[in-house]
Amino acid sequence: MKKALICFICIVVVIVAAYGAKNISSSKQVENDTTYEKGSEDKFVEVETYKENEEVLYKYTLLNSEGKNVYEETGLYREPNVEQLDNEVVRVGVSAGSSVYQVRYFDTINSKISEIYYTPWDEYNNKLIRFENKKMIIQDMFDKSNYYKEVKLDMRDTAEPNSAIKSAEFLDDNTVKVTYFSEDDEEITKKIKL
Repeated sequence: MKKALICFICIVVVIVAAYGAKNISSSKQVENDTTYEKGSEDKFVEVETYKENEEVLYKYTLLNSEGKNVYEETGLYREPNVEQLDNEVVRVGVSAGSSVYQVRYFDTINSKISEIYYTPWDEYNNKLIRFENKKMIIQDMFDKSNYYKEVKLDMRDTAEPNSAIKSAEFLDDNTVKVTYFSEDDEEITKKIKL
């Protein structure tokens, strides 16, 4: 019965993630010199709403430090959440349902755009922490060939891996702290040197 329940929950999570992935229905790299006036809310990201077939959709456009359009994503069913991480990096997140969200990072100085990450836990100096298949992954957000490390954790089985995690954070350039629930349902805290 327990395995059937876990299988059912896994199926629900996959369906929710697939629906969230549908939110990114159209994205393109912009190769022209179109210059936009910087918005008052955020000078690197413009968010717009529009209607398509009576449905309200969202679009965001990434602007480099000169205000030039370098990337846009359209057809989003939820409003993007924009956060300036430091002087150079902007984080754009879109909810994919329940506790899952999709995040893309943008380096405004070098016009670098990351791949999409699902539910990253923390960011620090262009690195991020995320979880996948009972592993904590610490990597460079723009190019994992610059930095990539996997740490196997004895996390408890859950349909959504992030639900076994209590916290995960960078303490400094060289240390990550993670608190999670083990297979024996114990709360475990580890400090990991990078």
